[in-house]
Formats: sequence, C-alpha cells, structure tokens
Amino acid sequence: MSTRAWPSTWPTISTPSTLTHRLSRRYLGPDGPRYAEHTIQRPRVLVRLEPVSWATWTGREWHPRYG
Repeated sequence: MSTRAWPSTWPTISTPSTLTHRLSRRYLGPDGPRYAEHTIQRPRVLVRLEPVSWATWTGREWHPRYG
C-alpha cells in the first residue's frame, strides 16, 4: 500500500502502461491497446467514485423530486 499526501492511500495495481492497455482493451475492444500505445505519453488519471446514496425511479414520468 502506497501512502502519499493526496489521495491519502491507494493500492498499487500495476504499472501505468499495463493498466492503460488493460482498460483500453476493456473499453475500446481488441484495437484498444493499439490506441493506448499511440497515446501512452499523454497524462492519465484514474478516478474511482464511491456513491454515498443511490436513487432509482421506475415510474414513467420524471421523479417528483425533479418535476
């Protein structure tokens, strides 16, 4: 586990290059790693969002909160 000033702590997953190729394949398909290799020098930031609450609506119109 790495400890730095911001964000407080996070696990080391893999090298940026490996992670970039893995995510590019996941979201761009088989040609994703080729795109990743072409853009590997561009800065990247991995962000993880953790929702505090979750609201769903299965009605046909807008939820009353937004109406």
